[in-house]
Amino acid sequence: MNIKPTKAHIGGLVTVALMTTGFYPLSATGSPHERQLAVDLLQYYNIVERPTRNLSQPVIVRVNVNIQKIMKLDPNAGELTTRIWLSLHWEDANLVWDPLRYNNVSAIRLQSSRIWQPDVRFYNGISEQIEPTQAIVFSSGKVKLISPITVKTRCGGPIEGLGRWFPFDQYSCSLIIGTWTSYSGSVDLHWQEENGGTVRFNDQVADDTGEWQLLGNHKGRAEVQFACCSETHTSMTVQLRLQRRAFSYVFSHYLPLLWMLALASSTLLIPNDRTDLRLIAGTLLMMGVFWWPSGQHLPFNVISIGHLFTGLIILGVSSCFVSHCVQLVLISSSIDTTRRQTPLAEYLNRLLTTSTALKLALISDNRPEHDKDGLPDCSRVLDRLSLLLLAVIACLALVICLILPCMVA
Repeated sequence: MNIKPTKAHIGGLVTVALMTTGFYPLSATGSPHERQLAVDLLQYYNIVERPTRNLSQPVIVRVNVNIQKIMKLDPNAGELTTRIWLSLHWEDANLVWDPLRYNNVSAIRLQSSRIWQPDVRFYNGISEQIEPTQAIVFSSGKVKLISPITVKTRCGGPIEGLGRWFPFDQYSCSLIIGTWTSYSGSVDLHWQEENGGTVRFNDQVADDTGEWQLLGNHKGRAEVQFACCSETHTSMTVQLRLQRRAFSYVFSHYLPLLWMLALASSTLLIPNDRTDLRLIAGTLLMMGVFWWPSGQHLPFNVISIGHLFTGLIILGVSSCFVSHCVQLVLISSSIDTTRRQTPLAEYLNRLLTTSTALKLALISDNRPEHDKDGLPDCSRVLDRLSLLLLAVIACLALVICLILPCMVA
C-alpha cells in the first residue's frame, strides 16, 4: 500500500527537524525584538574594554549600599558579617541603541558576566559571597546592577570603651568599597546624590530581633594611594554604629547569677548548729556559679563590666562559704569545753566581739548579759556581717553593672 506524503506531513517533519537541531524559534525565550537586540549588542562586545567614548575620561560609577541585615559581629575576632545590596550605576557607550529599530524596546536585561562592570571590592573584606544577577541596560547606555552580597569585613573602626561596657557596648565598624585594579583616572566612584550623607538600609534592620541593633550610619568618599601603586584609587566608606541588645544578656547572664547570690544569702537562715547543711548548700552554690556558662559570651581581650559582675557574684558566694567555715571553727571549739580553744578560735572570738564588729552588725551594747559572751553572740555577729557583705556586693553589682551602663548609654 503506497501512501503519498502530504504537505502537512512534510511540514511536521520539518518542524521536528528544526526543534531537534535547536534552530526553531520557539526554543528561545523572550520576544524576537529583544533577542535580536541582545545579539546585536553582544556580537562584537568586549567585556575587558572600558566603555567610554573618550579614553582620557573616566567611567563615572554611582554607588549605593542598602544594608539588609547585620548577621554577626564578633568583637573578639574583630569581624563584621553583613547582608547588603550593592547598587552600581554607570553609562556604557557600547550598549546604546535606537528603540525604534527594535519595536520600542527601551530596556533589556543581560547577564552581568556578559558585559563590562567595575571591579568593585571591599578593601577591608575577609570573604565575599556575591550572587550573580542580571543587569538592566537602557537604550541610552545607562546600566544598573544590583548585587546581593554577604560580606565579612574587619571591624577596624574605633570601638567605644573597647568592650568594657559589655553587654551595653557599642561598636563603630566600617565597610570600605573601592575598585581593585582601576585607578580613579579610569573608573571614578561617587555616591548617589539622593541619599545625602547616610546609607539606605532596610526598615527591618532597626527592628531586627538579632543580637545587634543598627543605631546609625555615615558614608564618605576619599582619594587614597596605596604603597603598591603610584595611582590614586577612590575609596567609599560606610561607617556603621552598632549596639548590642543587652536585654537577652541580662536575663540569661545577670539574673541567674543574682539568684544564686540570693540563695547563698538564704543559707544564713539555717541554724548555727547545722553548719554541715550550710557547707553543703554553699558548696553546691559555688559549683553552680563556677559552672554557669557565662564566660563564653564575655570578651576575652579586655576586662569588661561583665567580668566585674561575675567576679562580684563569685566573691559574694565565696564569702558566704567562708562564713560557714568560720562558724564550723567556732562550733568545733565550743563542743568540747574541757579542751582549750585553738588560737584561731580565740582570735575569732575577740574579733567578733569588738565594738566595731558589733556596730557593723547593728548589735547594741545594752544587750542581755547572757548574750555578751560565748558562741551565740559570735555566731549572730558573723551572720549579720556576712549578710551585710552580701548586701553591699549585690548593690555594687546592680549599680556598677546595670544602672551605670544604662545611664552612660
